[in-house]
Amino acid sequence: MLKHLIKMLSDLDLNVDTYGSYSVVATYFRKYDSSAEKYVKIDIPEDEDEFKHSEKIDTPIYEVVKDENDPEICLVTKYLPEKDEKRNPMFFSVFHDEITNLPRKYRKFEVVTSAWMRLDKEYTGRLDSPIIAVLVDEEKKQICMVEAPSK
Repeated sequence: MLKHLIKMLSDLDLNVDTYGSYSVVATYFRKYDSSAEKYVKIDIPEDEDEFKHSEKIDTPIYEVVKDENDPEICLVTKYLPEKDEKRNPMFFSVFHDEITNLPRKYRKFEVVTSAWMRLDKEYTGRLDSPIIAVLVDEEKKQICMVEAPSK
């Protein structure tokens, strides 16, 4: 929920003066499942060994969109090819301002990362992944919106 994301940001005490120039990304962790012969999204690695055997995948967030129908706050990571103009990833200063200034009626909306795709000639779809945590990557200067693992 949006109110949970705002609380996570508040709990991390991310000062916009310090972190404003950091990029905002959608992040997930994955590891290779040899029995299924594919990568699977996993929860945030909790120990050094698990971290060594996983991979952190980051995708820039370009826009915050309110979807009244679903009800979701969508952090857009991918547009349809025909709408994929040159866009700049969001900086934390802009992201923080947009998220915290949304009207109160959106506080119970789910926050998801959203990637648009073309399903066929006529239909499009949007893949949404719920946000479960916020991490700061000091090395890459990123504020990471961590997606839920695969079920």
